Amino acid sequence: MPIPTLLLSSAAPATIDADVLVLAVRGGDATAELALPPGVDAATLGLAELDLAALGVSAAAGDIVRLPAPAGVAAGTMALVGLGA
Repeated sequence: MPIPTLLLSSAAPATIDADVLVLAVRGGDATAELALPPGVDAATLGLAELDLAALGVSAAAGDIVRLPAPAGVAAGTMALVGLGA
């Protein structure tokens, strides 16, 4: 079994060819939102219509929801990870 590696990149998130693209979630449970880098919005990642609350996504530390990456995103899946308060 290969050892997982973590890559930090300043490349446009949709262009990163990885098994999992990890995205941060900030805010409160009722107001959770993606914490995206400057110049990137949810539409760029095919997530403009994503309802975080309906998927059970929260900003609580350690919360994680893994989703298939939408068309146009090079990564295989996305992991939405809560940053905490």
